[in-house]
Amino acid sequence: MTWLNQRSVNLTVQACRRRVCAFLVFATSLILAVFPALADDLYVTNSIEGTVVKIDAAGRKTVIAKGFNKPNGMGFDKAGNLFVSAENSNTVSRITPAGVVTIFASGLHGPYGVAFDTSGNMFVPNWENGTVSKITPAGNISTFATGLDEPSAVTRDKEGNLFVSNEHANTISKITPAGVVSTYAKGLANPNGLAFDASGNLYVANYYNGEVSKITSAGVVTPFLSKQNIPNAVAFDSKGDMYVVIYGDNKIVKFSTEGKLTDFVTSLSGPWSMVFVPEAKGAAASTIVTSTTPASTTTVRPDPASTIATRPPPKQAATNSTTSAPPAPAAVKP
Repeated sequence: MTWLNQRSVNLTVQACRRRVCAFLVFATSLILAVFPALADDLYVTNSIEGTVVKIDAAGRKTVIAKGFNKPNGMGFDKAGNLFVSAENSNTVSRITPAGVVTIFASGLHGPYGVAFDTSGNMFVPNWENGTVSKITPAGNISTFATGLDEPSAVTRDKEGNLFVSNEHANTISKITPAGVVSTYAKGLANPNGLAFDASGNLYVANYYNGEVSKITSAGVVTPFLSKQNIPNAVAFDSKGDMYVVIYGDNKIVKFSTEGKLTDFVTSLSGPWSMVFVPEAKGAAASTIVTSTTPASTTTVRPDPASTIATRPPPKQAATNSTTSAPPAPAAVKP
């Protein structure tokens, strides 16, 4: 074989290798974009850097969405779509299992938590005007409950009742499916994140006094976990282990059913809320996406870091709030 023929063979082999590599990269990208998450994958909002992070059972972190303007609450619907409320842009975004992000609802008033009923309706507390909005699967918004006091987190029990934490009143409100509001628990300390355990006990993160409270089905409140640096959210995995967002330390701690407290993940950026993937459901893929939001926003919400020694001030009127939808988020290929 002449040197010219040998060179042609080498070039052909190299070209084939490049094509194989390109195909493998392409195939890997497709897998990353559509492969569903596992049931015990934990999703966390980072309010400072404006991201949503997926954390697997081993504690490995993957940014799945970014560009949110103070992302707060999250919740999955039956189809495995992840919905994220962004307080400062007054919107709720939807992240599909394929990683596509769009604005689902706008014109809210400092939206915070996210919860769903069995019909797929979404319920979102509005921190600024003391209401809970109901958003249908078609995106139609109506007022479901009023008269709350800086409502933040929301969760739902097996009977379909909503439970909402009132940061300023230091109470938990119960809202029936018919919209009847009553006080379920009092004497908390800037309550935020809420979660039920398998026995029906409600757990509340109190960021003012560093405690997680346990509230029985009879409404009895007792301290469960203390001496934490601004606990802000609570969640349970499929085994019954409790996870608590520690905003002041940028981490999440795990409290096992055996009573052992350990750091689960660290080096977050203002972690605010979290949610586990519902069992047997897909979830947002491990794909980085971006969300564009307006630079002009309301900032009346007190920073938890400033409320350790001082109670937050009374609710103020919102200023410079936007009610128009921001540009639709753009997906970025992995």
